[in-house]
Formats: sequence, structure tokens, C-alpha cells
Amino acid sequence: MDSDSPTKSPAKLTVYVMYAVCAFVWGTGWYAIRLCVSDGGYPVFGGAALRYTVAALALGLMVPLFPKAFGGLKRNQVLWLLLAGTFNAAAIALLYWGEKSISGGLASVLTATSPIMVAVIAFFTKTERITSGTIAGFCLALAGIAIIFGERLVISPNHVVSMVSILGAALFFALTNFTVKVKAKDVKPMQSSVFFFVSMSLIFWLASPCDGPAMPWPPPAAPTYALLYLGIAGSAVAFPAFFYVLRHSSLTFASTLAFVHPVIALLTDSMFEHEFMLTMSAYSGMSVVLVGVILSMVSNKSIGFERKRAVVAARIDS
Repeated sequence: MDSDSPTKSPAKLTVYVMYAVCAFVWGTGWYAIRLCVSDGGYPVFGGAALRYTVAALALGLMVPLFPKAFGGLKRNQVLWLLLAGTFNAAAIALLYWGEKSISGGLASVLTATSPIMVAVIAFFTKTERITSGTIAGFCLALAGIAIIFGERLVISPNHVVSMVSILGAALFFALTNFTVKVKAKDVKPMQSSVFFFVSMSLIFWLASPCDGPAMPWPPPAAPTYALLYLGIAGSAVAFPAFFYVLRHSSLTFASTLAFVHPVIALLTDSMFEHEFMLTMSAYSGMSVVLVGVILSMVSNKSIGFERKRAVVAARIDS
């Protein structure tokens, strides 16, 4: 398997389809998260607990349809999956909290820095080599974030803490992806998802007493529809799809989702978001962030081509 591109046919087409599913569902999911936890909606921990409980139940109903999707697990794989689930729970908590104050489009762009964080983590753990292009992309993304922070300090200073929260979520998403790809890469996608949903729902139910507001009753219509969308499409469907992409392609390729779904998120915001408006300065900063992320990803891609050429050259020489 080519380590820096999707696997060859017939898995190649499936990888692209799963990638497209993740891009659309998660791209529209940013607005759904904001709708779910907005005023009159669900509390952060309680809403997340319900989301992943719904996801676990929905995926559980699919188990009889995919009997070969589950297999034996080694003890160390279980531990790594639980750790990855904990990282992801931390990311979701920070994300939900941050989106109480800022738009889904802005949150999606800030989390687009996650692939750069993955590259840095991979470099320090000697999993992958970092390039000058990756460093340049990282600096460019930081410059874009600085522009956005400066704009928010002028327009609404209280949004800065929420933005820091979203960047923290991006770091935990990076740790999640790295852990699954490097430490649990042989685990089947649906199996990984089950561990994620069960562990995350338990974590959030245990944390739910820390929420300030109580669960709304009767359930509010729009936040509940958003919660169901997040639980079924955003988790039960998209997580197995993403783990499939992660298992059958490179970490770099899978991470490029981080700059695809922000485009969809921004388009969704332009149609539905009316409470949180961005200035041209903010859009400029977001553009700089995305360019930095793309530069970083393209640089990592070139490593794969160099590796491939080296392997071919070695075979010719031998």
C-alpha cells in the first residue's frame, strides 16, 4: 500500500467515498454543534453524552448487518483505543464549550491547524519527517490565527477564550488521530468507533453533573434535531468512515479533511448563521490559516513521493 495515498482499487474508490461522507457530514456538523449548545439548547457535557449514547445505539443496531466488522483485540489495542477516546472526549468538550460563543465556520478553521499539530507530534515521536514547507505552513497558520485573534480582540474580547478552547480541541484531535493511526492501526473501523462511543459517552455522563444548566425538558426542537444529526450522521456514520480512511490511507491524507470541511462549514454559516457575523479581517485571517495548512500538507506529500522514488531507485540498483 502506498503510504501517502489511498490504497489501490477496489479500496481506493471506497476511501474517496468515505472521505466525501466525512467532509460533508462534519462540514455541516459545525453549525449543528452550535445549534445544539446555543442558548435554550443542551449543556456541553449532557449534550455530548446524549450524542455519543445515540451514536453507540445506532452503531449497535448495525452490528448484525456487518458481522465481519468485528474481531479479536489485543489488550494493548484496547488501552490505546481508550486513551484515544479520552483524547477525543477532551477535544469535543473544548469544542462544544467554544462554540457556545463563536460560529461553527470560525471553529472549523481553527481546528484546521490539527494536521500541522499531527506533523509536529509525528516529528517529535520520530514517526514522520518534518519539512521546511511544514514549518513554513505552521508559521503561516500562526500568522492567520494572530489576525483572527486581533480582530476578535477589537470586536468581541470575550471570544478570545473560546478561540483558545478551540485550538486546545485541535491539539487533542491531533493526539487522537496520531494514537489511532500509529498505535491501533490494525483495529477495524467499526470496532474503533464502538470503543470511542462507549468510552466517550461514559466520560460525558460522569462529567454531566458539572454542567451548570440542567437538561432541557421538554426537549427543544431545533437543538434536539441537531443532536440527533450529530449522533447518527456525525458519529455513527462519519466515525467508521473516517477510521476506514485512516486505516487505508496515510495519516497525512486523512488529515487533509481538516481543511476541506471548513469550506463546507463556512458555506453552511453563510446560509444559516445570523447571530455571529465575521468581518473581512477575520475572513482574511481564516484564508491565511487554510493556506498554511495546505502548504504543510503538500510538503508532507512530497516526502512520500521522495520515499517512493528512493525505493524504486534501490530496486533498480539491486
